[in-house]
Amino acid sequence: MTGKKQRKSLQDYNDAFADFLLKNLKSLGIIIVVGLLIFAGCIYVAQKNEHQLKQDTARYYPIEKKITTQMDKFRESTGRIESLEKSLAGKAKPDEVKKNKEELQKLKSQVATGDLNKDYGPAFLDLQNFVKESSKGTAQTMSALLLTQLYESAGKKDLALASIESVDFKLSKNEVITALAYLKRAALQSDAGKCEKVLVDLDEMLKIKEFEALKEEVYLRKGLCAESLGRKDLAMQSYELAGQTSAKEKEASKDANLYLRLLKLQK
Repeated sequence: MTGKKQRKSLQDYNDAFADFLLKNLKSLGIIIVVGLLIFAGCIYVAQKNEHQLKQDTARYYPIEKKITTQMDKFRESTGRIESLEKSLAGKAKPDEVKKNKEELQKLKSQVATGDLNKDYGPAFLDLQNFVKESSKGTAQTMSALLLTQLYESAGKKDLALASIESVDFKLSKNEVITALAYLKRAALQSDAGKCEKVLVDLDEMLKIKEFEALKEEVYLRKGLCAESLGRKDLAMQSYELAGQTSAKEKEASKDANLYLRLLKLQK
């Protein structure tokens, strides 16, 4: 038509697209290949990580079982010793006293000494190595918590703190173990005077509704840290939240109410 642009047909567009493909086939091929390689690489890394985590879990649980079994034995011996000592302090027949003393003497050689290598044998070294060598994940967090617990039981708070700080873990609403690790780290860091960082970590925990069951512990620890920093208003607010009546049967709630009363007496 004269003076007017002729409208392109669908066939014209198809021909133009075919021409574009012919001219740029090589470049498009490279882009597709690169994309496929990146996708395949991501799948490989994910599968490799999953495989490594499974290997770590399989390696960790036998170590944990050995140590926790020994811990249970120590607890049983300690409990039995306390029972026998009460019996000896009361009125008992001479033959019972003799028998109890003999058992007591035997049991005293079966309690934890505080020498972790002696108490737990090769399993303790295996646990230390696992914490250092394992990949980031649930098994590593659990192992660090267990190692921290052992150091605490032996009165070695500096090593306990170093153990829990050596593991790079993040809060996950799907893994309560990360919340327990956060709380343990917060407790040890606050004892070491690192309360500013602890307050930040605890506030992170309070944002996750899945950790609602731990809120009394979190608020109690927050109150203790705030009080140590001289922030009495924040401390009182935290103790009040930890000591709510709905949670009055919890140990953390009882402690919070006690600390709150003591803090009010200072005002």
